[in-house]
Amino acid sequence: MAIEDDQKPISTEDQYAIGVSTQISTVLSLYGKRISAYVGLMIIPVIYSFVFSSIMYFIFPTMLLYIGYLGSEPVSFIWGTFLLLDEPIPPGVYGPFVGVGGVLMLIGFVLNILILGAAINIALRTYTGQDSAMGSGVSSALERFPTLLSVILIIGSIYAVIMIPIQQSLLAMLDAMLIMDLDAMTQASGMLLVMAIVYILVVTIFYPNAAVVMEEDKSVGGSISRTVSLTKSNFMHTLGGIVLFHIILMVITLAIEFGLIMFLGSDLTLLITPFTATLLITPLTYIYQAVLYKDLAARTVQTEQEYW
Repeated sequence: MAIEDDQKPISTEDQYAIGVSTQISTVLSLYGKRISAYVGLMIIPVIYSFVFSSIMYFIFPTMLLYIGYLGSEPVSFIWGTFLLLDEPIPPGVYGPFVGVGGVLMLIGFVLNILILGAAINIALRTYTGQDSAMGSGVSSALERFPTLLSVILIIGSIYAVIMIPIQQSLLAMLDAMLIMDLDAMTQASGMLLVMAIVYILVVTIFYPNAAVVMEEDKSVGGSISRTVSLTKSNFMHTLGGIVLFHIILMVITLAIEFGLIMFLGSDLTLLITPFTATLLITPLTYIYQAVLYKDLAARTVQTEQEYW
């Protein structure tokens, strides 16, 4: 009579439950496998950024210094328009400037969401051994676009609401430093620290939201709920991975900038660095979302099996 082992078979999802250091090597490996697709996707926002600046400069040549106030997504754009009210801008110019900028911002925002979804889809399919290409990635992003747009708007609004007091506290602290008001400095720095901690906590909880939307066929509320359930049960693991990933990202960015300076000089490097970062660095953040999502999903399955 055979003796049966009561251990459950190892799920194929278990292979995706990895440590934070392995996450980094996995991201770089996935990036190397499909680098042409990622760079091809990121060319689109690079070109659009040039088009946006060119149109704004052509229509409003005297407003070049104020283009930076116009955020790249709705909430930061609205906040920027309020900040512009304190600037010496003629009333007849303010309305058209904000109107044209708003239309161009929305176009860029939509493009960025589609690219985000497409890049994550490519990363997920590559990671799981499926065929992946720019066309299929964009097609998947279009299918999930309404949900992805809604989730990003909701979570982005939460981020923006937290960032407003952070910015105000930072400005208050700088003003207090100029006049050496120690009490005001202490109050502002205390508020800055509290809000920074809140921001880190919220970012950690919602970090893999786009990957959840792209991989699971859930509603807006279901996607957000699923994201929170994945991260809250593995919070310290998630936070540790995010911190390490962004440290490595900073090192890679500095290395690229140093290399550009060596070959091109500081002036030209300063000009092309934003475009280089978008082309080469930004895809890594999208791939990391996919890797983190698979990691957390596998860990959740393991936990459920342990309780079963």
